[in-house]
Amino acid sequence: PERNFDGRIRVLMVGRLVRKKAPTKAIEVIRRAASSVPQLRFELVGDGPLRETVLSEIARHDLGDRVRMLGTLSHSEVLARMREASLFL
Repeated sequence: PERNFDGRIRVLMVGRLVRKKAPTKAIEVIRRAASSVPQLRFELVGDGPLRETVLSEIARHDLGDRVRMLGTLSHSEVLARMREASLFL
């Protein structure tokens, strides 16, 4: 993946935090990739019933320095995040 200006590889996921969207699976993928890609960062945009579960998984895998939960954002804020992203999930 292409890196943005700060050298980080930014992975972005936008969606409701529900089972069908599999946000906990995304956290697992990031956990596995992070060990071999130190510049990897993950931003998760959205909210939903799995928010606390996702936060627990982030803490359990000690990913707080790599994963940012951004909650619900406006359309223009989502577009700005998309422009900065290297990869979308």
